[in-house]
Amino acid sequence: MIFGPIIRRIFCRGFPWLPTGALKQSRMYWEGSVEHGDSMKNKGVISPGDVQWMTAAAAVFIHQEMPKGDKKGRMGGFQLWANLPAKQKMMDPRYRDMKKNTIPEVKRKDGNDDQDNLRESRWRRGSS
Repeated sequence: MIFGPIIRRIFCRGFPWLPTGALKQSRMYWEGSVEHGDSMKNKGVISPGDVQWMTAAAAVFIHQEMPKGDKKGRMGGFQLWANLPAKQKMMDPRYRDMKKNTIPEVKRKDGNDDQDNLRESRWRRGSS
């Protein structure tokens, strides 16, 4: 799901504690920020350019997402939700986030400076 820009009054209540199960979720925002908390005691703020991965599986996994918006009250980003295969539905829940400054930045060979943040391995394999 890609969204944005969304004005703050639309999402101001956020998404308080809700159960999630048998899903792998990835998130990245380019406008605004989101405060995250979950039943595994993970918590933090996902800001523009940061990436978050979450696997909600075996146990009842509860989390919340509380959007904050940017200085103009806007939110923009994407969320990818994937249903886990049957054999992975009972795996332990997992959480990981990466801050923008820890994600390797690869400059395109043609000198373009549009900051394509792609995994280095993708460039080494020769795909574009």
